[in-house]
Amino acid sequence: MSLEHITLWKSIENVQEMLSWDDYYISEILDIRLNEFIQLKSRREDIPLLGLHYLCKEIGLDEHSFLEFNYDNKTLIQQNLKANDLDIPEKYKEMAYSKMFSLKNIYNTSKCLGKNKYLLKKLQVKPAALELNKNVSCQLISDAFKYLGKYLSPYDYNLMGYKNAILLKDSLKKIQPSKFSKMSDLFEWWLSMEYILEENWSYSIESTTDNSIKINSYPKHEFVDHFKTKAYGSNELNNARSSFASSLVSLYMNNSVGHSMTTKSVHRGDAYCQFTIYANDTKLPDQNLLH
Repeated sequence: MSLEHITLWKSIENVQEMLSWDDYYISEILDIRLNEFIQLKSRREDIPLLGLHYLCKEIGLDEHSFLEFNYDNKTLIQQNLKANDLDIPEKYKEMAYSKMFSLKNIYNTSKCLGKNKYLLKKLQVKPAALELNKNVSCQLISDAFKYLGKYLSPYDYNLMGYKNAILLKDSLKKIQPSKFSKMSDLFEWWLSMEYILEENWSYSIESTTDNSIKINSYPKHEFVDHFKTKAYGSNELNNARSSFASSLVSLYMNNSVGHSMTTKSVHRGDAYCQFTIYANDTKLPDQNLLH
């Protein structure tokens, strides 16, 4: 099989995934029968030149860029958005307080795990909704973690937390200190920024030592009133929140890496959630893993 054939089908399958096109839909655009398309796809053979022309015209790309897989997925999605591509189920349109980068981070992780189609099907959304939507329910974040939870390792949680913390750090460049020497100072600063950093829960510090801190988490009143429970979210979302908090240690304390445990959870019958964050003197995660 030639490199050209590999790149051609890699590009076709990427378009199908990004735009949520099934084999029938794309065969219609190529103006060939469905069974013919399936055979070409399985054998990795050339598609008709006229069909390639129709496809590139449909998605707004020149044929050279398409064949070379030389285009940006975000631009591809934006150029081909339809009215319903950003739709999300009604239950996810309420109490829209979550940060979008968290959801995009989850979706990118699902791609690495090969579970992105599974996640889209479970959430009943298209990729564009996870890539571009700006205002979604906390419940959507929670459900995404719940569906992926059985596939996520502690390493996956830590890496997602670290990526989110980096994004947050970049957004706070004008008001953040460079480094902290004490965990208590770091998390007191974090709590003072709560109005910027967190819109779903309130936090308080229960106790600190030289290398650990216990943080209590309480649902905000508007969430309790709306969902009629203090236990909205999920254990998986708790794991993600504690991993995020431990990542602040890695970013803001010299020569330290944070580790975390969920020591109390409303999903286990406790009155509130509690995360215990530890710092130890080891090097930071490999920055090359974060891209």
